[in-house]
Amino acid sequence: MSDKTTICDTTFKSITQTTPEGHAELGVMERDGVLHSALGSFVSKLQAIGYLSSDLKSIDTWDGKHLGTAHVICRWHTRSWISKYMYQVEAVICGRRYTGRTMGAGMLWRGKLKKMKQ
Repeated sequence: MSDKTTICDTTFKSITQTTPEGHAELGVMERDGVLHSALGSFVSKLQAIGYLSSDLKSIDTWDGKHLGTAHVICRWHTRSWISKYMYQVEAVICGRRYTGRTMGAGMLWRGKLKKMKQ
């Protein structure tokens, strides 16, 4: 699957591959004939990578599609030029609960499968 958007002279494209084991997305940007790419979102049985939505309630793909629900567990001050807070976020993606951290809205969130108490 591939979606393409052009803003000014820059073309943005998301290439996504989904399998029974998970999901992987590649974000591609083209400007002046030069291609730049990076891994976008990723979901497997053990880990997940996505982007925290602007309302802090969902984890999204690089191009803004919904991956799962998010719940901010806590936040604390940081001494970073990127964000003044670090967030601990739990997310439910494909029926699995992941826990991870992010610097805030629109920023990368990296989670690992949460061990459930028995």
